[in-house]
Parts: sequence; structure tokens; C-alpha cells
Amino acid sequence: MVVYIWLSTLLVGVGFVAADGESRRIPMWADLYLRSPTDWEDIDFKLAYLMDTYDVVSLEKCLYDGSNGQNTEGVFLNLTSRMHELRPESSTKILFYWSFTLLNCYQSTQGLLEQEELWLKDSQGFPVLQGPHHLPVWDFRLEEARSHWIAGALSPVTASNGGAGGVFLDGTDWKALTQCHYKTCGPNQDSCCEISESVEEEFNIGLGEAVTQLGLAIHQLDPSNLMIGNGLMNYDFNAGNGNPAFDLFVDKLDGFCMEHLMAFEATNSNAQEPPFIKVDALENLIELRDRLVQAGKWLLVRAYPGPLGQPLDAIGGLASPHLPAHHPYKQPTTNLEVQQQMKDLMNFPLAVYLCAFAGETVMLSYSMWYNIRQAVPCPLSPEDCQWPTDFPELLDMRPGIGEPASWEGRVCTRWFQGFGITVDIEDESSGTWMPTPPNTLE
Repeated sequence: MVVYIWLSTLLVGVGFVAADGESRRIPMWADLYLRSPTDWEDIDFKLAYLMDTYDVVSLEKCLYDGSNGQNTEGVFLNLTSRMHELRPESSTKILFYWSFTLLNCYQSTQGLLEQEELWLKDSQGFPVLQGPHHLPVWDFRLEEARSHWIAGALSPVTASNGGAGGVFLDGTDWKALTQCHYKTCGPNQDSCCEISESVEEEFNIGLGEAVTQLGLAIHQLDPSNLMIGNGLMNYDFNAGNGNPAFDLFVDKLDGFCMEHLMAFEATNSNAQEPPFIKVDALENLIELRDRLVQAGKWLLVRAYPGPLGQPLDAIGGLASPHLPAHHPYKQPTTNLEVQQQMKDLMNFPLAVYLCAFAGETVMLSYSMWYNIRQAVPCPLSPEDCQWPTDFPELLDMRPGIGEPASWEGRVCTRWFQGFGITVDIEDESSGTWMPTPPNTLE
């Protein structure tokens, strides 16, 4: 006889049930960008597909329609408007991407560049430069700098007149300014920035205040708006530092994104044989999931077709992470092969999501990376997309109401309205789907 050990009494039943009483699809979300001419081909089909498929869509940084590389806000508003025109009855929430790093693809960037008094500077008076565009940083110790940062996120959401449903806030973690990650100070911008521990602490306190104020403003526009922080990963956990991002921001956000479920820092990239994932890192995310559900927070989980990580190279013109070198599945080299990978390697991540993560406000993202063509199909030219043209294996699944998960060691079992699932999180070949036993969910 198998005896199940409960992992946590915090696990609650899953209610994937529509208003009409019918079981609905797995709640899903997507985080994506459009930057190349191919991304914009057959655009109405792609936007309608997003609205039909995903409950939450985050439109990423540096959106580009070919006309102006510093107009992310304008492109966001145009896309949001068109998405609602195509699907006026849709309840999909469209989130505006924003971060603590200044990027040279936003209209609002120039405003900060023209106000040097709002820049963070080191003890020698040199500006601290960060990000891929090597730009100054808001000095979050200053109220005026915080206000400028808040306005950058709030303005496009306000201008959407209800079309946008909130903000996807990237980089929600402690900013370790005293550590010399990059040498950007000094007269030649090649020296470490001299930042004291007290300045670092004051900066992070101010950053937290800015997040709190942005959240209040977002919810004042519409109480149902979301502010999701990215995110909960395992870099700190792997280093023995716990989960500081959760501790710092859980009371300031509506929820978090888990961007690397069983991927990147959560993989054993040099493993010669399974497991290719770090099981303790997965358990850490499961525990954080339980705490978020107990607190009534949202969780956007990002899963991948396999334990993916570096290198991040182009496949079929799309940036794509790769499988570990010794993984038994052959590394795809074309988009059509990636489409098959999406199906062939779905069983384990989907089983883990359903058994250990699924919940009413726990959304699943399943894709290779962030391009729109990795989240929608291309029926007119399938070779241009990595999302399968037909994907009933995922999109037609209707779990219905689920019972709490039960655990025996690292084996999770959970029953839903239409089926059961059992998965050993140490064994990537273990996801097993079972017929529902009589009267299980009565």
C-alpha cells in the first residue's frame, strides 16, 4: 500500500472552471517582443491568437515596428489597442514591461538623460552606468527620481484607457551596488564605482518605496490591474543566500514571475546523465509557490521544452537556449525541429506544473524564448515559428477541478476532474497520466 506524505497543507484545490461551469484550458501567460519584419507578418492573426490563448500577455522591452527605435511606449499602445479591437470580449490582461535599468528604446529615457541631478553617482561624483545600453541609473534615494521612474511605467498604462492591465516589473531584487560587477566609473569609465554600504541600503529602501507607490497608482487606475515582479529564480538559493527577492518584494507586488523553471541556473548543464535538473532548486520554487498561494498572490511560471540553458544561439533566426550537451534528445537546428521538441519534451515540465504548481492564479508559460514567433504559430509559413501549428496536446487539455497534491518523498500525485498525474521530480521520464478513479472528486 502506498502512503502519501503531504508536502504542505497550504496546497489548495485547482479550479480551472469557466463561468458557465465547463472546465477551461490551463491558465496560460506569455512574455514576448516584436522587433523584426518577420515578427509583424500576418500580425492580426498573431495578436488574435494571443488573446485567444493566453490569460496574461506581457509585451517586452524595446518593441520595434520598423519606424522608431525609441518608441516602445507607442508600439505598446498600438498593439494593445489592436488586440482589443480584434477580440473586444477578451479578458486577457496585457502588461507593460518596465525595469530599474534605463534602456535606450523608450520615449521616457531622454527625460532622465537630461536631468543629471537625478542620476546615481559614486562617492567621487562619477555616474553609475548599467544595463546593455550603458546608461545612468535613477537615484532612488531621491523623491524626484522615484517620481520620474514611476511616471515612465504609469504613463503608457494610463494612456491605454483600460487596454493595459498592469505592469511586468523586471529586476525585482536587491541591488548590490557595492560589488564591482562592471567598471563604469572614473574619468575613463574603466574603474569600479565607489559605493558605500549605507548608500546601497538607502538606494534599495528608496527603490522599494518606488515599487510601493507604483503599485498604488496602478491599482488606483483599476483595482484589477496587476503588478508582477520578475522574479523568483535560484541564483541566490544556489549560492546559499535564500530567496531575498521574495522577502523584499512579496508585500509590494501582486505576484511574481518564475522565469527559469528547470532551466538555466536550475539545470545541471554538465551532467553526463539524468537528472539534468537541480532537484533541490525545483523544491525551493515549489515551496515559494505554496507561500504565494497562501498569501493570495499571482504566480507566472515559465517552463521550457527540456532542461534548457546556455548557449543561447539562433535557431531558424530565433534566439534559443540549448539542451545540455549530454542530453539524450537531439539538439534541434531548425524551427520545425523545435516545434517537435515542444511536443516531445512537454510531458515532464507539464506534469511538474500540474502536480506541484497549478492553481487558480498560477499561470503557465511554455516556450523556447521571448519572440512572438515562439508563442504563436505561423500557419502561412510554419518554418518561421517555433510554436507548433497545431498543439492540441497542450491547448485542448481541460483539467477541471483538482484536489490538493500528495507527496511520497519526491513523487507527487494529484487528481483532476478528468485525469490524474504522478511525477517523480528526480526522474525526467516519470510523468504518468492516469484515468480518474471512480468518485475521486465527488
